[in-house]
Amino acid sequence: MSLESEELRGRNAQDLLNNPILKEALDLFKNEVFEVWIRAKEPEERENCWRMYNSALMFEGVLNGFIQSGKIAREQIKRLNNG
Repeated sequence: MSLESEELRGRNAQDLLNNPILKEALDLFKNEVFEVWIRAKEPEERENCWRMYNSALMFEGVLNGFIQSGKIAREQIKRLNNG
């Protein structure tokens, strides 16, 4: 992937995480799963909730990783253009 593509991917990921609808949806999803997890009686149900909750965290983590890679790519582009 080119540096420009990586920078664009990072900016797009930042736009997603800043999107109020996506933020609201992720927060609602995590809260609902957490509430079901608290009320769950069966270990399997709690484990499924835990997996779902962690999947949402992983999704956010992937986007944050794209953001960090995009920032690094931006710095590398600046150095190449100024060097």
